[in-house]
Order: sequence, then structure tokens, then C-alpha cells
Amino acid sequence: MYNRSLNIKSDNKKVIDFNIVQAEQKARERELSRSSAAQNDVARNMKNKKLALETIAEITGLSIAEIEAL
Repeated sequence: MYNRSLNIKSDNKKVIDFNIVQAEQKARERELSRSSAAQNDVARNMKNKKLALETIAEITGLSIAEIEAL
């Protein structure tokens, strides 16, 4: 009976730990997506101001092809 109780607690902890890791990963992905969208907005604004594509690429880290697609 005691061992079964320990197994249940262990299983529950593994499920909770897994869910925490999943939630943290989703939060990081969401933040990366927001950051990427903001970076694209900045690059688009720079492109609209007629800055050189090479300069925009250097500042934002985007490739020239990515900037041209904006």
C-alpha cells in the first residue's frame, strides 16, 4: 500500500513537471514570435524610410531576402 502511494505521488510529480516544462516552452515560443513580429515592424519602417537594405539587415539581423519580402 505504501509503495503504491509513493508510485502515485511520483507519477503525479512527473505529470506536473512535464506540464510546467511544456508551459515554459510555449511561453518562450510566444515571446519569440512577438519579438520577431516587432523586429519585422522595425525593418518595415526602416525600409519605408528608404534606408539601404544592407543597413537594415545589419541592424535587425534579418536577411536581405526577408527584408525585401516585407
